[in-house]
Amino acid sequence: MDTEKNNCPNCGAPIDIYSCKCQYCGTYYFNLSALNFDDGKPVFVRFTSNGFNMIALAVPHIGTVEVSSDYSTVSDVNCTMLKSILANRTCDVNVNFRCVANPESGELFRIVMPEEGGKYDARS
Repeated sequence: MDTEKNNCPNCGAPIDIYSCKCQYCGTYYFNLSALNFDDGKPVFVRFTSNGFNMIALAVPHIGTVEVSSDYSTVSDVNCTMLKSILANRTCDVNVNFRCVANPESGELFRIVMPEEGGKYDARS
């Protein structure tokens, strides 16, 4: 297994691949490298929405990628710009999952109800 995929991208410490947070520095981390955004093949995804735990067969898709930068300027007393300083830089990546009907069951998605005692259905 590739060790780079099992290290925190912030501090480099080993991480639990089933956790979404580094236990050493607290950085949130979610590895999407197992998804192929180019082949159009659906994958099962599990998510929570409006308090419901759901499973769906969905095609992963990267929507838009937007890079933006904000600058601050330093001017002299005559309002002549002396320097422009990078203040903030962001990159927004919009990842979408388009749900498709499961060919085996015909379901578009499944709501997984908690079993008695608050545990969720083990099938998911």
